[in-house]
Amino acid sequence: MMDFREELDRIRMENNRIAWLLSGYINVCPRAITAEMIAESGCMDAPGQELFYKMLMAQICGLDYGTSDEEKSFYMRYWDKAIHRLDPDPYRQDPYYSNIHIPCIRKGKWELAMEQYTPFEAFICRDITLTGNLEEIPHAGYFDIGFNFPAVRQNGREWMAVKPNEIETMRQPLDNISGNVATLGLGLGYFTYMASQKDSVERITVIERDRDAIGLFKEFILPQFPHKDKVRIVEADAFSYAMDKMPEMDFDYVFADLWHDAGDGLEMYLKLKRIENLVPQSCFLYWIEESLLSRLRWQMFDTSIASCHTKEEAMALLSDTALRAMAAIL
Repeated sequence: MMDFREELDRIRMENNRIAWLLSGYINVCPRAITAEMIAESGCMDAPGQELFYKMLMAQICGLDYGTSDEEKSFYMRYWDKAIHRLDPDPYRQDPYYSNIHIPCIRKGKWELAMEQYTPFEAFICRDITLTGNLEEIPHAGYFDIGFNFPAVRQNGREWMAVKPNEIETMRQPLDNISGNVATLGLGLGYFTYMASQKDSVERITVIERDRDAIGLFKEFILPQFPHKDKVRIVEADAFSYAMDKMPEMDFDYVFADLWHDAGDGLEMYLKLKRIENLVPQSCFLYWIEESLLSRLRWQMFDTSIASCHTKEEAMALLSDTALRAMAAIL
């Protein structure tokens, strides 16, 4: 019988594998599947199209699910749950997309622009899902038509964009907030706009250190907010402000969105979790926290399971709840 440590290590390797397969595809060849390929397949109804897309993408990634029982199991437990055909209409009807016009303009090192997902281009569409046995399912999606979205670039590199992924990963924090809210990081102001639209939100304070980013927002985006009177912009470093000013403030909620992804975000997340202890009156919420906790989970994996006697004990130590508590003291 497989030792529980070996079983958990196998899950870790499979989690890494699905993450590598999807990130490799999206970073290297996200447009490998074309409308012509889909048309030639004859799978034009939504369920058939999605199934064909999953199978073709798996083949491109080298997943041999047809001849190997082990690969078939991996396909069903991970791949089948990870790839999604998305309906563009709910995103196009999002209040920010419907009401905010983003001009194409440059100011200093910052640039506002419109970008596009081409038909059948793959992209990350929401945060990972953690199952009860620590399997982590990443989520990639595609549209079968072109999809435009606004972006802000810093020195030519995309810094922030209002994509389906951002909409999905901010949905729960936006549902939770009320009262006096602070957000660390500005971007294109999606969180700020959606927060200001809520009747339960009295005011929202944005902490942003880059003067040009603030200037672009104030000149071209904030004037379009119906409730811009709720919004206050503070030019400051987020960590310094959180440490020096927030203990004296009356924020009900603080939302942190300072990182590109979990790769550069974990260190900042841990730093903010320590600062969180200084601000007990505020509830802190974090963008893509599941992905941040995933990186922490597997960093702590070897030392955590070494001290455990049962699988249940190890899984409890590696749970999101335990990791959140651990993050505050690391």
